[in-house]
Amino acid sequence: MAELVTPKLNHETHLLLDQPLLRLPHELSRNHFKSAQQQIDLAQKKVNESVQSGTKAAAAASSSNDPSQASTAAISSLDQAITRLQTLKRKLSTLNNSTVQLQRQSAARIRHLDEMYQIPTLVDVKYEEWSKIRLDRLLVDYLLRMGYTKSARKLAAEKDIEALVDVDEFEAVGRIETSLSSKHQVDQALAWCAENKQNLKKMENNNLEFELRLQQHIELCRNGHMRGDYKKLDEARLHASKYFKTHPDQDWKNRASGLLVIPPTTHMDPYHDLYSPSRWAYLSRLFLSTHHEMYSLPRRPLLHMALEAGLSALKTPACHSKDISPSSGYNNTSHSHSQNRGAFSPTNASDIDGIMSSTESANNLNSMTTSVCPICSTELNELSRHLPFGHHSKSHTEHDPVVLPNGRIYGRERLERLNEKIGTQKGYVKDPVDTTNVYQWSEVKKVFIS
Repeated sequence: MAELVTPKLNHETHLLLDQPLLRLPHELSRNHFKSAQQQIDLAQKKVNESVQSGTKAAAAASSSNDPSQASTAAISSLDQAITRLQTLKRKLSTLNNSTVQLQRQSAARIRHLDEMYQIPTLVDVKYEEWSKIRLDRLLVDYLLRMGYTKSARKLAAEKDIEALVDVDEFEAVGRIETSLSSKHQVDQALAWCAENKQNLKKMENNNLEFELRLQQHIELCRNGHMRGDYKKLDEARLHASKYFKTHPDQDWKNRASGLLVIPPTTHMDPYHDLYSPSRWAYLSRLFLSTHHEMYSLPRRPLLHMALEAGLSALKTPACHSKDISPSSGYNNTSHSHSQNRGAFSPTNASDIDGIMSSTESANNLNSMTTSVCPICSTELNELSRHLPFGHHSKSHTEHDPVVLPNGRIYGRERLERLNEKIGTQKGYVKDPVDTTNVYQWSEVKKVFIS
């Protein structure tokens, strides 16, 4: 008797999809540590300056034999130092609270991944439970990336996975994205650039801050030209001289300078594009891509990445053909897609058999069989459009395969049984998927696998 082989769980493969789970809190913790270090260094420098200034003022007052002035100078310098230290304490307290929260998240996520490593096989009941939690995580991640923050937060709370998702971070990112795309404001994005200045410097070919400053320059030029306000144009000129000097591309700087003399009503490229409202959408996308690159996050939802592996395995050359079935959600109506899919799909016959046993209406058979294909569904059709076809190293064929004149292949025994259920006239055969096609049995040819 053959021994039953249980499929082992490849933990490393699963971990590829879960890398962002640990990466984001780790990177945020690093940023908090660096920010705290910078705040301490800056406060220390300012406090030392205040103390030294007070000491010099007190010494000067003492030499002039004015004790009250010396005391006032010393007290003033100490008050400044105390104020700076209190401000530092408040900032460090905020950073500490955020860091503690990130550490709790990291601990919960490590435990979650460790649970996966305790599961030996795919048939283990614990694997199903762990997979459900991961699916909930992927759904929350998708909702956050699509801007449904309230729904994401509610789902995370309902499934008790707040520590496994990054709702707060994506919510903050969403506010900045909205300020760019909807409110047409760059202040929040520039503040984010200032907070992450050191990290942005380390990123190659990053021009987010330059593009944001350019947008400020564009708006100043727009207002100056439209209102005839030369003060705005002078302000734009000063703005350009202050922020654009360090840009490495001279052509980029020349285009920015050209805005000073070219009005927004122009149709000349590239100034027409620079004045276009679509630049705000570009800035929004640029901010998101910069943020995700900084924290090593995938630009696409993790749910899409997980789905694509399965969709690629199911995809056949018949999918996304020129003529798509009505059930796919597209207007082009043809049954050629369903015909081709049966010719290429070895499992199609069993689907047909199941459908025939569950319905008495042969007229609805075509739409039902095409709708069982996930690639052709309205929800997944576009997602799977650019995926490669599945690679099948083994082929599975029915016994005694035959081919109909329309190119569809079935096992002869199954084809006879299905036609009996349909009630086909003796001596004739119908295609079970498209019962409008009727052929004589003499037209059916035997197929040989080569």
